Amino acid sequence: IMFKILGADGKEYGPVAAAQLRQWIHEGRAGGLTQVQAEGEPGWTPLQKRVDLFSRFGKAAPAAEDVWQFDTFRIG
Repeated sequence: IMFKILGADGKEYGPVAAAQLRQWIHEGRAGGLTQVQAEGEPGWTPLQKRVDLFSRFGKAAPAAEDVWQFDTFRIG
């Protein structure tokens, strides 16, 4: 499954594989309020509500105040 996220700057990033999303979570680049959309899904969901993602990655959902910081993050 591929995922897209919405950055704090309002831009869409992705699609990326679950492994890349897992890396961003591990690095603290994605947090509980990061909006995520899996391919084929009609809308966006905060990562903190995607139990399937966090249980697959073997970590607890981050705190609600965590946000994705894209102002200094570059993809590609």
